[in-house]
Amino acid sequence: MRLRSTKRYSAFTLIEVLMALVILSLVGVTMMQTSSGSVDHSDYLKRKIMATWVAKDRISLARISIRQGQTPSLDEQTVEQGGLQWRSKIELEKQTDLLNRYRVDVFNPPNAESPIYSLQTYFPSGRETPK
Repeated sequence: MRLRSTKRYSAFTLIEVLMALVILSLVGVTMMQTSSGSVDHSDYLKRKIMATWVAKDRISLARISIRQGQTPSLDEQTVEQGGLQWRSKIELEKQTDLLNRYRVDVFNPPNAESPIYSLQTYFPSGRETPK
């Protein structure tokens, strides 16, 4: 005599399991892309902050030169900051007889064509205006 079991086992079908795996893999890929974009953005912000420091250093050196009665260096310079190479250049534009505009462009990498950061400030004109 054989007894019949009244228990029914319920299980997932193969299609349900495959759909769950597809959904989990899509969520995983989306999370990886989001975290990758976040890392790229934080690297960009880090380089932008360092470029700000390089530009402010150049402006500070120009300000010191002007206060000492010297002509600030308008040459392109390559410096190392934070383990990276930076190229900076200063452009001078005479605004009035009493005012000059100095613009510092900072490039990273040094051979880049467009600056990662630009800073401009105004200094009083001296007797001699650097060309």
